Amino acid sequence: MYSQKGFKYAIYALSLFLIAIVFAVLTIKLKYDSLSLVLGVLVISFGILGLLGFIASLKGIKEKNTIKKIVGLVINSCLTITILFILIANIYDIYIALN
Repeated sequence: MYSQKGFKYAIYALSLFLIAIVFAVLTIKLKYDSLSLVLGVLVISFGILGLLGFIASLKGIKEKNTIKKIVGLVINSCLTITILFILIANIYDIYIALN
């Protein structure tokens, strides 16, 4: 049950991640600043979905092994690590800017 939920979260978060990449490219190419707001919302959304999916996948770790369970766990783990790297990079940039 939890692994199915984790897989769904993984698919939704991965979709948002790919859409965020498209918006990032459009923001850079078109130099259209209002797209950066949409990009920020998408990044926060895929981060939250990735984290929720990771938690759901961990709750379902004792369930029977299926392809969906493994794929959901891998995708959610990668997205959670990605969002952690983004947070660390932003904190480091703020630290550098204030010094």
